[in-house]
Amino acid sequence: MLRRSDIEGRLERALEGGPLPHDAETRRCLAAAGALAPGHKRSQARIQATHDAMMLAFQRTLTPVESRSDAGTSDGLEEVELHRREVALPGGGSMIVSDLEEITADRLDETVDQIATALERRSKDRQP
Repeated sequence: MLRRSDIEGRLERALEGGPLPHDAETRRCLAAAGALAPGHKRSQARIQATHDAMMLAFQRTLTPVESRSDAGTSDGLEEVELHRREVALPGGGSMIVSDLEEITADRLDETVDQIATALERRSKDRQP
């Protein structure tokens, strides 16, 4: 049986790049040392990018964006008019048609016909 100092010397020589030992106990120690060693190196650029992203998020949390007192004015959104028309569907019921553009009678009739056709197809599937 090998003494502890003898095994330590062989292991140290093997870890420094010397010849591999032939005894089983030193090989097991080398395997254990290899399992503890990291298998990959961390990229310094990726570490720095992660750090920068975390610091940026931290700074945003500390200094929130100031809200303007005139926010929402003169942005053109209040000028948009929504056109609405309520129409009766054939066979009962009503429908509200909304659009950003002007609703003409032709477009309204076409929409009512499409909805009526769809409702008619659905009602055929049901038994009275």
